[in-house]
Amino acid sequence: VRMVDINEGRPHKSRRLLKNHEFHYSLEGADDGSNLGCARGPSEDVVLTRAKWLFGTWVGNGKGISTCPAAEQYEFSEETSFVPIHGRPAMMYTQRVWRTDCHEMAHCETGILRFGELAGGPGNVQLTVSQLNGIACISEGRLESDFALELRSSQICALPKTDAPTPSLIERRYFLRADGALGYTVDVVVGTEAGRRVRALEATLLPAEP
Repeated sequence: VRMVDINEGRPHKSRRLLKNHEFHYSLEGADDGSNLGCARGPSEDVVLTRAKWLFGTWVGNGKGISTCPAAEQYEFSEETSFVPIHGRPAMMYTQRVWRTDCHEMAHCETGILRFGELAGGPGNVQLTVSQLNGIACISEGRLESDFALELRSSQICALPKTDAPTPSLIERRYFLRADGALGYTVDVVVGTEAGRRVRALEATLLPAEP
């Protein structure tokens, strides 16, 4: 395991993308479970098969709306990773977003995706996320198809002092496009659930070549 600075690996215009939108993933030293003292269970592999289209590191560009200190639309570059956890129906998830106008980090979050029985039953998905702005969220949903995932927040909490208003609802949708790109949207409601809905983030990402 290597500890890295939060700004390490910032997407750069010279980063090469796979032209055929195909990629492979691996967990170094954990291919057969020998280094972890356990064997991979077949049930975990089966559960993650439907979600393997998320595996890997994705880079690209998108647009979002900042809600603090005032509503402002901006464009960004992004790097997002989904890494399967050996022997469990789960993935580690990280997202880093930089504004293209000033290259400052606009958003960063990290968390765990849990699938199947670990999330309460077949087809279920749970996401726990901690954000740079001091907000943490638990979301639940389902794999709506072999190439689409939708999640809706069930619990949101915030530190006493945060960098943004605490939303009352966060909805996420991830989907694999026909050209192999990963698309996603994040909608946020601030105030009551009947309050103003904002498309906080929206992007199209391509697999990054190692």
